Amino acid sequence: MNPNSSKVVTTVLKNVLLLTKNVDKSVAFFTEGLGCKLLHHSEEYAEVRDANDFRIAFKKVDSHAF
Repeated sequence: MNPNSSKVVTTVLKNVLLLTKNVDKSVAFFTEGLGCKLLHHSEEYAEVRDANDFRIAFKKVDSHAF
């Protein structure tokens, strides 16, 4: 390999899991506020996606969440 050449490596983030105390409020913000599409919604878990198929999941927790 030529020591003067550089190789660029790109990593694409496609999924994120957010811990939240209130799944409903999180879903409302991302769907109504940011225009994401709702894929799944239950009391404990929800998942949305944006126009580029970036997925955000929400998991209900009772502590250490925003």
